Amino acid sequence: GVNPGMHVFHFLVDGVRMLSSDHLVCGSSNVGLFNANLRKYVFAQGSKHEDECLEVCSPTWGRANSTVEPVLKPAGMARPYSIGNNLSSLVEAAGSSDEEDTAATSRVDMSVMKKPSLNVSTQESFSEDIYDGLFDGSLRLRMHGLALPADHQISPDHAPMMRFCAGKYTLAKPSGLECEDACFADEDALGVADGVGSMVQFARFGVNSAAYATDLMETASAHLRLGCPSEDMPVEGRALAACVAAEQGSTTFGASTIVVCTLAQNTVGVANLGDSGFMLLRRGSAGMSIIYKSAEQQHGWNCPYQLMRIPAKLAAAMPKFNQDHATDAETYTHTVAEGDLMLLFSDGVRDNLFDNEILGIVDRALSPAFATLIGLPEQATPAQSIARAIARAAQLRSLDTRAKVPFTVYSLAHGYDCLGGKEDDVTVVAAWVVPQGSISMRKAH
Repeated sequence: GVNPGMHVFHFLVDGVRMLSSDHLVCGSSNVGLFNANLRKYVFAQGSKHEDECLEVCSPTWGRANSTVEPVLKPAGMARPYSIGNNLSSLVEAAGSSDEEDTAATSRVDMSVMKKPSLNVSTQESFSEDIYDGLFDGSLRLRMHGLALPADHQISPDHAPMMRFCAGKYTLAKPSGLECEDACFADEDALGVADGVGSMVQFARFGVNSAAYATDLMETASAHLRLGCPSEDMPVEGRALAACVAAEQGSTTFGASTIVVCTLAQNTVGVANLGDSGFMLLRRGSAGMSIIYKSAEQQHGWNCPYQLMRIPAKLAAAMPKFNQDHATDAETYTHTVAEGDLMLLFSDGVRDNLFDNEILGIVDRALSPAFATLIGLPEQATPAQSIARAIARAAQLRSLDTRAKVPFTVYSLAHGYDCLGGKEDDVTVVAAWVVPQGSISMRKAH
């Protein structure tokens, strides 16, 4: 069935039932939404999108593409523990007992280490400049009760061919230190790597986590573009294979978390190692909702799983250190539909924004599917505008010394009082799920 206000139709060409690829498909018919008020509103708001690019024109990867003026936190703020600091202690205690080394590096029960699922923020709302490029807050109300038909893709016997329409945005930490995040966005694959900043203490050994994260993303993206993982491999297996190839093919020294997402037909597969992650969102009648997301992998408080490549001299100083590998990543798979939104992000987002804050941002975005449904496909919200808004919001929270953010809640559960945002690099890759191809007419199944 379809929502009130929607109409179904098809075309007859020489007596053959045909469907238009310029309109959504519901079963064996096209479907359109004829709502004059909504159409007028969307058209009036369209000036916000004139300078944005909706499509990813070619495979892209990179590091920080935007910075902000330095805004430093007051002196005396406690700095989070990290695996790099743990390595330093291991180097100093290289001759310690087996029991001590094992205690320092042993894995813990993940059920204990997961952050609490508190999804409520009491912070002040964001200023309107955070939402630059998005619609205003009334979009959600105007679209209340509207949802894409559940069977709008095609008949169950044919898996639809989907692709990503993606954008990415990175903000370096405003302290002036080098940004260690990297990412890539292709039509059928996405990735984020978050270099471990505390590894800078080993710079004299040639360690550079920023270069290492970039190396991982370049290698993973190239591996997938070359089609090295067989297309017969499960989609989550292809994502994991890209992480393995990145680990094995890297030539720089450093440490980094990694998350890679691949898309085949109407299924996404994700491999995630550490505390970066992903969310899959879908619009229902009451707005956007998170239908699937990753869990963190942590050895201990603020000590995520991560890939690491270090020089032999440094490795020799800590022979008993249990190193993580790409094969330790958790894998995920889920079907996707036209109009879904995929988000990949570094922990700069996860640590500073609650789920409801992210939803408040994406509810101001109009998917290509809904824009097409109302006959204004050019007014769809560019994915990069979504990525930018989430990144800016996360950085704003990270610099608020009084904010209660997810990292605050997580830390309190482990006995650490860390009131205020967690300053970090912030990277977001956002991708709309859209149909593959641009044939003007296609035969109905």
